[in-house]
Amino acid sequence: MGWAWIAVLCGYSLARAVVAWPFLAHYHIDPAIFLVLDVGTAYPLGLAQVRIVQGFRTSDFAAVQMWSAVAGISFVLPYAYLLIAGHQALPVYVKAGLVAVVALIATASVLRLRQACLADEVPAALEPVTVEH
Repeated sequence: MGWAWIAVLCGYSLARAVVAWPFLAHYHIDPAIFLVLDVGTAYPLGLAQVRIVQGFRTSDFAAVQMWSAVAGISFVLPYAYLLIAGHQALPVYVKAGLVAVVALIATASVLRLRQACLADEVPAALEPVTVEH
């Protein structure tokens, strides 16, 4: 399931970068750089999300911390490029909208990861207990 998620995330990033190409060019932001950043960070982001869930399930909190840093950097990098490259050309409402969308996506991702971590706990709690005599 983890590899499927990574593949979906990479495909989504590619499609998003291609769709955003004309918008970015309009504001004098190099769409090729955004494409490379967005698609290039999709794999580490997806892998980090999978590793975070695995870390919680195995109580490997050091791995969770490390992979959370990878996820955070991978997630923010393409959007940071947009804000930096377009800092003069982008209208304030576009910058505000971008920050709002990033916050919304980040929140949704954290909640999705939380749900994935908690989903594994329910079946384990319902497993029958065997008692040895």
